[in-house]
Amino acid sequence: MELWGEAPTYSEKPKLSETIAPHVNFVLSAKDELLERLVCSFSVEKGSGEPDGDVEKELRKLPIRETAIEDVLVSMLGWVKVQLDRLIQKGAPAVIRQQDFHKALIACVHKIDRPGTVLPARAPIPERKALEAELGRMYVQQLRIIESDDEQVERAINDCLRAAAERTAWSAAGDVFEDSFADFEDRLCRSWENQRQLTRVELKGRDPVEVGTALLARCLQVRERLQGMDTPSHFTPGSFHSLADVPHVGWHPDYKDELTRLARGSPTSMVLPDSTAGEA
Repeated sequence: MELWGEAPTYSEKPKLSETIAPHVNFVLSAKDELLERLVCSFSVEKGSGEPDGDVEKELRKLPIRETAIEDVLVSMLGWVKVQLDRLIQKGAPAVIRQQDFHKALIACVHKIDRPGTVLPARAPIPERKALEAELGRMYVQQLRIIESDDEQVERAINDCLRAAAERTAWSAAGDVFEDSFADFEDRLCRSWENQRQLTRVELKGRDPVEVGTALLARCLQVRERLQGMDTPSHFTPGSFHSLADVPHVGWHPDYKDELTRLARGSPTSMVLPDSTAGEA
């Protein structure tokens, strides 16, 4: 045998690497009749030697426009690489489930070949306990800094939780390709910076809390499209609050210093007023 060497000495067996030896020895220690049945059950598929070309042939069997084939191919190859890299980093088998690949492919085709016009709202209205659990989060602290009232805080929490749920639901359903979220957030950050500069100029010399309140109001009026599609009214505001939780964006002109000051001080307890949760 090639792996063990010729019987009965099996001179090659001690030379097996430590990583594969347990698996090889387990299989080859089985009875010959069992191995025969096992080997006969194998099937081997060989590619042409050009993996990209093989994948492209499979894509051409799908209802995708000729002009979109190349873009879908490049996007999916990139997606596969990212997924495999993540698995390897975790020490998990570098295997992608067929259903995960299928969902990503559908989302990719929707993005590149035939985007719709509106993304459906799939997220449920958060329960009261979920709202209250968010009161210590950084994006809520940012609202405290500019003295937002209870109603504004509650709406912000609703929007943030629902936006996060929408991202998960759209990804799972194959409505949105994964890299579209990063592009969307980048555009929000750019929009925030533009609004920040305008607010600074127009409200120069005004109280910082007023400046922050104005900046927040301007950003909450922004409506960015995701993968070329309109989103529910809570998604862009909720995404802004998610970015404020990192914080990649902020409302007070000196929001980073203010957050540091709050972190050093004693936390202030907050309680939401008794109202119907989730009217967002």
